[in-house]
Amino acid sequence: MTTTKTSDPLSNLQFQSSNDAKKDGFIKLKKDSSIKVRIFTTNPTIHVNNFGKEQISFAVWNWDEDKAMILSKGPSIARAISAIHQDDDFGADVTKVDIKITSTSTGPEITDVEHTINVLPKAADISDAQLEALEELDKKLSTINKGSVRAEEYNNGVKPQVFHPDDGEPVTDIELTAIPF
Repeated sequence: MTTTKTSDPLSNLQFQSSNDAKKDGFIKLKKDSSIKVRIFTTNPTIHVNNFGKEQISFAVWNWDEDKAMILSKGPSIARAISAIHQDDDFGADVTKVDIKITSTSTGPEITDVEHTINVLPKAADISDAQLEALEELDKKLSTINKGSVRAEEYNNGVKPQVFHPDDGEPVTDIELTAIPF
């Protein structure tokens, strides 16, 4: 595998932590199943979920449901997408290939899931209407999750805003003396 592409936000994105989002319009990866998608976003958004974990959101075409949706997952999936995006063997452009994300149960807990991402040998044709829906969704990504930033900003040191899960108020500084040890 050769990697040379380093000129866009997705190629330069440094990942930190993980967790899942579960909202309407978002893809929910289910244990022991696969989903076929086309990644559209090369400047994804990064936000902090209610558990304090960073998630990366992409506009994708979900071939299984035949609609534009949001794939919002932690760094493990985003790293794999970034690697495909930078790999010359796949044209160094994740927007030109279809990928299959397979979720496999690895234990009894709901969080015991491993995700594998494979590039499919042949990409399906994408229509102008599908591209239009993806462009519209991609424009909205920054407004869907409160406090999110685009990868381009993130790569320049701008971090997503953190909000308190109970009251939704921004968290600015943590006062360590207020934490009972």
